[in-house]
Amino acid sequence: MATIAHEYLTAQETADLLRISARHLRTLTKSGKVPSIKVAERSYRYPKAELLESLKPQRGAES
Repeated sequence: MATIAHEYLTAQETADLLRISARHLRTLTKSGKVPSIKVAERSYRYPKAELLESLKPQRGAES
């Protein structure tokens, strides 16, 4: 059986990757605009593969 390893980023790592502030990331997280997993009362982790996929240009998108 194959095991798929998932890499999760912290909020600061995600904010750095997206080139936004940690505060703006919290806003996007609360509104559901960024994929995240709640791991504690006020702590989230962000799936790196999904974030990178969302950064790819969409086919047919206008410039």
